[in-house]
This record gives sequence, structure tokens and C-alpha cells, in this order.
Amino acid sequence: MNSERLPPLKSLQAFEAVARMGSVVRAADALHVTQGAVSKQLRQLEEALGVALFERRNRGVHLTAAGQQLHQACTQALQTLAQAVDAVRAPVATRPLVLSCEPTLAMHWLIPRLPQLQAACAGVQLHLVAGGGAVDFGRDGIDLALRRNDFALQPHWQVHAVAPEYMGPVAQPALAQHWLLPDSAGAKPSAARVALHSATRPQAWANWWAGSPAGNRPADLPQRMVLEHFYLCLQAAISGLGVALASVYMADAAVQAGSLVAPLGWRADGSGYVLIHARGLEDARTAQVHAWLQQAMAQTLAQNGLAP
Repeated sequence: MNSERLPPLKSLQAFEAVARMGSVVRAADALHVTQGAVSKQLRQLEEALGVALFERRNRGVHLTAAGQQLHQACTQALQTLAQAVDAVRAPVATRPLVLSCEPTLAMHWLIPRLPQLQAACAGVQLHLVAGGGAVDFGRDGIDLALRRNDFALQPHWQVHAVAPEYMGPVAQPALAQHWLLPDSAGAKPSAARVALHSATRPQAWANWWAGSPAGNRPADLPQRMVLEHFYLCLQAAISGLGVALASVYMADAAVQAGSLVAPLGWRADGSGYVLIHARGLEDARTAQVHAWLQQAMAQTLAQNGLAP
């Protein structure tokens, strides 16, 4: 095979992720790059091949006939490569467990607690990587995935419940006071009218508003700022740019430090966090990590006056 005939592998990787997830946003999150970088790779691939691989309609992406053909070939090639990697990889018991965790949860909740995890799970070596949404354990080289269960869970996965999700608006303390005041109380800072949205969960604010009691709704947030990830929304809220809607786990450190407040508390949104791995691969180390995650997330909820 002449590898010079192949387009850049990076563009094929971006194409496969978008085709599999049906979303540029989700693909960018899974690949840990910007949406713009993924879109650029797709354009370069289509230009190199001289055909359209996607149809863009209704704010989504859909494979053309050529795109379906290429996606099938990419899937087969990746499965073959994954099988080869599994064949030469060291046995699971002799290597670190690779744990994939959603980026903001990893940054603001899990990483600060890694020393406690390592102390509680003596002898368990973990390699932490960031990732969101669906996983392919063989292709991605992942043993465990800590995820919010907001996507289709596959029957060939083993899924362990960890903790329920709680969401709530967070803002700088002074800004939160201004936001809660009625408009008739006087002029508000402009940031008190801004809702900070994460592109990775675009319906989060809409769902939260829909669940707010009709007689107890705070002042509306008529302006919006969209950022690519929740960790950017949290930093923007800490910087006083607006009000973010955040998970209690993601915002806990900032709330405990006083950088942010949750003036309306936290509300369960019906989803939850789960620990996933391929069926048949559970061992004592997986059980230890699962038990620790359950205990640590329950502790976070208790610190915020919530029940697991």
C-alpha cells in the first residue's frame, strides 16, 4: 500500500469522530480540540478527495453516500488496528488503568482528589485522560470512562451508577445579588444579564428554566455568551462576565473557596454519572475505583446539603 495516496491521518481522525457522533461539537470535545480545528480538518479532507462527505442541515451534519463509504472503511480499519494493539498490549493487571473523564469534571473535581483516590486504592495505578460522550474502549485505549449518562449506553458496556447530577446557576457573590434583584430595583451591571452557555451542553439553561417553579423564578438573563466547555464558563463566571449554569461537582471548589456562590442552590436534573467499561473486563481494581468515586461524589453532595 502506498501511504502517500492517503489524506492526512489527522483529517481522517476528525472525520471519523464527527461521522460517529453526528456532531462537530461532540467530536471536538472528544478530540480535545476546538470546533474550528475539526471543521478545518473536514474541509481539507473534502478538498483532498474532491467530494462532499457531509450535508449540513438543521444545525447538524449528515453523511453523504461518499461519506458513508469512507466512514465504513475507517471503522473497519480502526477495529483492525485496535485488535492488533490489544494483541501486543501488556496484560491489564500489569499496567496502569486508563481512566477517561469529562474535561471539566477532571479539571475541577477529580484531579484535586487524585491523592485521596491513590491513598484509598493502594496499588491501583491510574492514567487519567480527558474525554466526553461515547467511547470505543479498544480504539481509544481506555479501560474505564467516567461519564454523565446523557447519551446512548451500549449493551456491550458494563455500566455502574456513581452519583446523580445536580445543576444550579453560579456567579460572583456581588453579581449574584444584582441578578436576583428585580429590574425595578435600579440599574444592574451588564454582566448580571448574561447567561454563560457551554456548547457541549447547549440545552442546559433551557432545561433548568423549564424546571424552575413558576412562582419562584429569578430575573431573566436576556443576553448570552456561548463558550466551548463548562470549564470556560466557570472561569468566565469567576471573572464576573455573567451567570453560569454548572454541575455541583464542577463548581464545588470555587463555591467552597468563595469565588462563586450558588444563590438558588442545586437541583437534580434527572441524569447522573456512571463508570463504564467493556463487559468481561471488571477486576478488583475497577471495583475499588468505583467504590471510591461513589464515596467521594456523595461527600461532595453532602458538603453542599444534598443527598446522593
